[in-house]
Amino acid sequence: MLHFPIANGERQSPIDICCKSAKYDSSLKPLSFSYDASTARNIVNNGHSFNVEFDDSSDKSVLQGGALDGVYRLAQFHIHWGSCDGQGSEHTVDGVKYDAELHIVHWNVKYGKFAEAVKHPDGLAVVGIFMKVGNAKPEIQKVVDALSSIQTKGKQASFTNFDPTGLLPACRDYWTYPGSLTTPPLLECVIWHVLKEPITVSSEQMCKMRGLCFNAENEPVCHMVDNWRPFTKFLQGPVSVFSEKLNKHYKVRIISVNLEKLAVSQLLPPLLLTSADSNGSSKNISKTVPMIQLASGSPTLRHSQGQGYEWEDRNCTVFTLFDPVLKGITAQCKIRNIVASQSPCKMLFANPDNGKRIKHCGD
Repeated sequence: MLHFPIANGERQSPIDICCKSAKYDSSLKPLSFSYDASTARNIVNNGHSFNVEFDDSSDKSVLQGGALDGVYRLAQFHIHWGSCDGQGSEHTVDGVKYDAELHIVHWNVKYGKFAEAVKHPDGLAVVGIFMKVGNAKPEIQKVVDALSSIQTKGKQASFTNFDPTGLLPACRDYWTYPGSLTTPPLLECVIWHVLKEPITVSSEQMCKMRGLCFNAENEPVCHMVDNWRPFTKFLQGPVSVFSEKLNKHYKVRIISVNLEKLAVSQLLPPLLLTSADSNGSSKNISKTVPMIQLASGSPTLRHSQGQGYEWEDRNCTVFTLFDPVLKGITAQCKIRNIVASQSPCKMLFANPDNGKRIKHCGD
């Protein structure tokens, strides 16, 4: 691995991501990648990896969403890899290393230029993507084919018409935390988004990367391998998690002529649920859900006399209806539509696909 100066900051990267201690954050958004292939410019061997560089003079290729506030322009992407399979990624997950790690680097447009952005704690946004040896990835082959023209340090070649979106995995769930660059000067200016799902590359594609050299053209040959920084102890705080499954938009409609007050009790994971199918059979399932607290006075809970309550929430897939008079839970469910009978302590579950009634509960 490369040798790095000692950094004493409290948000140094990379880190070992501990899944058990990572916290779900309902305020996080999906990452929004908007890349224009025409902004690709060059590929260069900088002596510790290769960089594919992009024209960042406009907002043609940008990243938004996630834990970010504002627009971040695409600057470059590069990869870290090992001398053999089983090592090479900079971040680890529960101590497990991947064979390589792709970094897509963006900078915050509010700072005007990249050089200014790195001076600020929210200056850069880097998306980390784990890579493992397996099936070839056709979308990266153009990059691999270009490596022969930049074998040694300082070499540069034209590299155009490339959209990095093809390098992303299908699932965009991520871990996020405030960190640093992983190469000197190790500035603590990065908001990291590490995608959970890895991509695969073939052994042949990985060998091409390992064939690059740290050295310049007239220097002794030193193959470019183990160009990764080992993980550091993270001192700033917990890692946050975004999950698309937990951030789906659910709409609830409750109709009851007698029920005048409704509150939603606080949920703490895990919650034991009872589900039922169209045949009436039921089973218990365990589901970890985000904590929510909602009262009838909340502006997101709307009441219309004779029409019941309508509640929309983007950050919760499971909810509990609580009767404030009877002081008991009247229903627990994870489906899209609920219809209440006239009795406030009776709830009717409805199948969101066909509207059929599938279960009564809470006599």
